[in-house]
Amino acid sequence: MSSVINKRKYESLTMEYGEIMSQPSRVRSVVKALALMTTISSYFIGSIVIGVFAGIWLDNYFNTSGVFLIVGFFLGLGTAVMGIYYAVRKFLGGNQYE
Repeated sequence: MSSVINKRKYESLTMEYGEIMSQPSRVRSVVKALALMTTISSYFIGSIVIGVFAGIWLDNYFNTSGVFLIVGFFLGLGTAVMGIYYAVRKFLGGNQYE
């Protein structure tokens, strides 16, 4: 009895996988969405981390107490927002430089 149920589940899953893979536009849209999410997280994390580390380095170099850290954070945040904006516009089909 359980082998019949397992066989039905396997056939059901195989059919669903086959149906999904037979629609290349659907697979392509899923891959594009995952690429967009990866791009957004890279922009967000990378820009802010670089800004913060640059701010810490400048604070140590000029012997200040957190001024450049705050400036670096906000510059990184601004860069991230701009990069994400352009990436989303490109994903949605708009011209990147309009």
